[in-house]
Amino acid sequence: EPATAADRIADATERMNAAMRGAGPPADLDVIFDRASPVTAQGGSLRTWSFASAGIDRVLVMMKTDGRPLNADVELWQGPDNTPQKMRVYVEDGSLRCFSCVIDSPGG
Repeated sequence: EPATAADRIADATERMNAAMRGAGPPADLDVIFDRASPVTAQGGSLRTWSFASAGIDRVLVMMKTDGRPLNADVELWQGPDNTPQKMRVYVEDGSLRCFSCVIDSPGG
């Protein structure tokens, strides 16, 4: 049975966490980007996603460019009364240095 997108993200997150702890090589980001369903965001555009379950305890955010600077605001909202978690991201060359992070969800 093929792995779901959530399974692939969880696996990639665990491999990246293990690499940060010094437990092996980092996940091949190109493979992760190839397996995901990429969404293009350019020039001040806004992209949003909804979760099927309120039980999501973390999200993996990955961004790259074709060699241009990556300049983005990332916000995680959960529910209408929740204060969002926000971060500002800037990378000079988004192809050479992809951005990835795991954000804990307030409702998880």
